[in-house]
Amino acid sequence: MAVVQQWVREAGLTLHPDKTQIVDSRDQSFAFLGYVFRGRFRFPRAKSQQKFMDRVRELTPRTSGDSLEDIVKQLNQMMRGWFHYFRHCFWNVYGDYDSWLRSRLRRILLKRHRTNPDRQPRTCRWPNRYFSELGLYSLVQAHAQFVQTIENYQVESRMRENRTYGSAGGGVS
Repeated sequence: MAVVQQWVREAGLTLHPDKTQIVDSRDQSFAFLGYVFRGRFRFPRAKSQQKFMDRVRELTPRTSGDSLEDIVKQLNQMMRGWFHYFRHCFWNVYGDYDSWLRSRLRRILLKRHRTNPDRQPRTCRWPNRYFSELGLYSLVQAHAQFVQTIENYQVESRMRENRTYGSAGGGVS
């Protein structure tokens, strides 16, 4: 800890004595910059999750007079920004947010379309496909695309490393 304090002092920074701690992340989790680190996993911090949910609640009141397209457009902006910051989280986090968000939108639709002559459940009246056709940003799909991009980049960089330039003897002259 003394080495870190000296390095920080030389850099012209200060450490907060109550907030600074050294932990073994394999045994104990710690919070840093909106994330919670547990072993090799990263999750959004509880405070970050609460801010996300409060913002969604603010954008999706049941009595909103805005069209669903406008609400989805506002949600998409907010969700893109949130995902770009928290895209390094463990993959199973995003499904819960997506389903909760769609249930909020279904509640708005239920308030607007109260009659249900066929007595269908909400998920049959407005399936997930309905929201994707509406253009709702999906955190699960965004994460899958992000991971695929990383994997493609890693394959390409490995291919570049494995290429050999020229031939070792026996080349055509």
